[in-house]
Amino acid sequence: MNRIGAWTTEVARGGQPVVAVSHKAAIRALLALATGWDMTGRQPVKLDWHCLHYFAATPDGRVTLERPSVTLATP
Repeated sequence: MNRIGAWTTEVARGGQPVVAVSHKAAIRALLALATGWDMTGRQPVKLDWHCLHYFAATPDGRVTLERPSVTLATP
């Protein structure tokens, strides 16, 4: 969480949108930062791992989950 938090702060300070492709662990760390979840027990938001998840970061280090589980394509 510390490493991804530092990265999101750096990205936010850059002022440009970023698309990142990542593995489940990094997404869970972002979810923890966005929700205050301590990564024990169930996730506070159920994420569909076949979808996009929109997070936002601010230059002061805050992360929010803007839109979880956005479908990529219609079946």
